[in-house]
Order: sequence, then structure tokens, then C-alpha cells
Amino acid sequence: MKRFCPYTDDCPLFNDRIFIRKSYGQVYKKLYCTAGEEKWTRCRRYQVIEKLGRCADFVMPNSRASFEEIEAKLNSIGKV
Repeated sequence: MKRFCPYTDDCPLFNDRIFIRKSYGQVYKKLYCTAGEEKWTRCRRYQVIEKLGRCADFVMPNSRASFEEIEAKLNSIGKV
């Protein structure tokens, strides 16, 4: 079983390209990205990529926004 999310190579959050507090990024990585499949499949970024094929920087792993809300925002900023 893989321990890391399969999207870590390209994930801006995992690769510190999303400008949030570094400590927050470390917590997200520990709770979602490197905690095994059971955890990363709960990550909203993972779910959005799986469903929509891409994700935007405004989506955090613990986001509660619906796919429809996220897709609408992506459309409004020209990201889908």
C-alpha cells in the first residue's frame, strides 16, 4: 500500500507553493498527504482532482465546499 498521496509530485500544497503558514502546511501534509490512502482519499484536493481533473489553490484538504461550489468558482476564475 502506498503511503503518500499519488498527487504529491504536482500538488502545490505539498510542495509549499501555496502561501499559507508553513506550520499549517506541515499539519496538512501529516494529516492527509503522508498518512496513507485512508487519509489522503479524505483530502478535498485529492477528491476534486479525481472528480474534476484539476484543483485550485483555494481548495484546502479540509475544505467543506461542495464539488459544485468549487467547480463554479473554478469556472468564474477561468480555471476549468
